Amino acid sequence: MVKKQKRLLLWCVIILALVAGVAILLPPLYTDCRCRPKNVRCMSNLKMIYTALQVYAWDHDGWLPPEDGVGGLSRLVQGGYLDNLSVFNCPVTGTVFPESLTDETCDYIYRGGGRQSEGKSIVLMDKPGNHPEGRCNIFYSDGTSEFNIRDVSDGE
Repeated sequence: MVKKQKRLLLWCVIILALVAGVAILLPPLYTDCRCRPKNVRCMSNLKMIYTALQVYAWDHDGWLPPEDGVGGLSRLVQGGYLDNLSVFNCPVTGTVFPESLTDETCDYIYRGGGRQSEGKSIVLMDKPGNHPEGRCNIFYSDGTSEFNIRDVSDGE
C-alpha cells in the first residue's frame, strides 16, 4: 500500500510540474497573440502613409516632401493625399485620435527630401518605443518594408 501511495504522490508531483511549466510559458505567448493584430494595423497605417508619399512624389516630379517629421507629413494632409489623421497613430501605443498633426500626436518618423526610389534609405518608421522590445516597422525609399527590425539607431 505504501508503494502505491508513493507512486501516486510521484505522479501528482510530475503533473503539477508540467502544469506549472505550461503556466509559465503561456503568458508570453498570450501577449504576442494580443500584440500581433496591432502590429499588423501599425504596418497598414505606415503603408497608407507611404502610398500617400508615392502619390505626392508622382505629382511633384518624383520628389518627396522636403521637410523631416511632421512638417513633411502635414503636406500630405494639406494636399488632400490623406484625410484621416488616425493613420498617424500606432495602435500599439494607444494614442488617442489627434485633432491636429503635431510631433506629440504622430507616432511615426518621416525622413524628408530626396527622390522616390533613390537607393534604399529609410523614409518612414515607428518612433522608438512604439513596440515592445525595441522593435519597429520601416519603409524604405525603394518601396520595400521590413517588419519588427531591432535596434535601428538614428533612423539608419
